[in-house]
Amino acid sequence: MNPHPSIIRQPGGGEVIDAYGDSVQLKLGIPDTGGLLSLGLLTTPPGGGPPLHRHTREDELFIIIEGCFRFVSDGQEYEAGPGAVVFLPRNSVHTFKVISDTPGKAWVQVFPAGFENFFRESAAIFIEAAGGAPDMARIMEVAARQGIEILGPPLS
Repeated sequence: MNPHPSIIRQPGGGEVIDAYGDSVQLKLGIPDTGGLLSLGLLTTPPGGGPPLHRHTREDELFIIIEGCFRFVSDGQEYEAGPGAVVFLPRNSVHTFKVISDTPGKAWVQVFPAGFENFFRESAAIFIEAAGGAPDMARIMEVAARQGIEILGPPLS
């Protein structure tokens, strides 16, 4: 017997989490996969992207479906448009920026699951900031608990 039931999430289904100017529609998370992986549909506005960082626990896989992204991983730069696949292994130092005039959309798979906890906790901090600057000390605490190291600013 399978330890996890089959799951069908229809378009529009799944928790939507907004933080850092991004939106993630979580399609699969810890309870769905027993912690094996998380899957979300990421939407990032033009010019958006995270600070330079490292995940010590997870590997990330991006499948670009709209827009154009510039990724930096371990000092190397890459451009990725629709149909591109980007694998960022744990402990790689990386970031990305949407360089198209339209939002970037990508499926993001994280192995093992858990990154959604960081994003969800960060979203709560952004909500508390009510449009102002979030409490970066708290963001750094949440990142550290999730095994994420913030190492520098976003791409300019």
